[in-house]
Amino acid sequence: MRWQVRVRTCREVKCHVIIVTLATIENVGSNKSLLNLHRRTYRSDYHKLGTFMEPHREACRRQHRVLGHFLAVQAWLRGLECVVLVRSDLEAFLDLVRFKGKRVKWLCEDLSPWFPNQVPYYLSSSPSSLHSLFLSRVPIAKWLADGSMSTERRILKIPKEGPKTERFSKAIKGHRFLTEADMVRYLAVLNSGLTQPQAFSSAPIETP
Repeated sequence: MRWQVRVRTCREVKCHVIIVTLATIENVGSNKSLLNLHRRTYRSDYHKLGTFMEPHREACRRQHRVLGHFLAVQAWLRGLECVVLVRSDLEAFLDLVRFKGKRVKWLCEDLSPWFPNQVPYYLSSSPSSLHSLFLSRVPIAKWLADGSMSTERRILKIPKEGPKTERFSKAIKGHRFLTEADMVRYLAVLNSGLTQPQAFSSAPIETP
């Protein structure tokens, strides 16, 4: 007998799942049920030990904190009490295309020290259909209009006496959405004292 070890990359959690299977050199087919049994056993053990998700959760928390700190600086520079992220912002920031309910929940939890008031909007009843996220340091829900509408229209319908709110990203020709690398670079230079705070909501597209 021999141990066969396969390592498969799981895109959802960006880590490795190790599946150990037991097979015979002579005839794998005769031990098919035994092979399946071991596969299920080892997969189950990884989840029970809790080692499968913890590194991924910590990586997400670090990423979310970078985003929270960056957005707080930008909101202060722009005199905003509420910053609105659209799905395209988050796709670029977090390098994700799919947003599962748990990831959205983690995002809101981790951003709460900077923005304790949050209102997410979805395209459908599915948690993965996140459309926009209102992040505010003051209560914002009561100022937001009900019903289905574009993010821009919902912002425009906030009364003048309501919290000053703007969409974070702005469409600028020749510019792209910011990535995590852009934010980390900005915060590192700012923290070192090599530059002064400045509004930064998009980055120029580099041409080869």
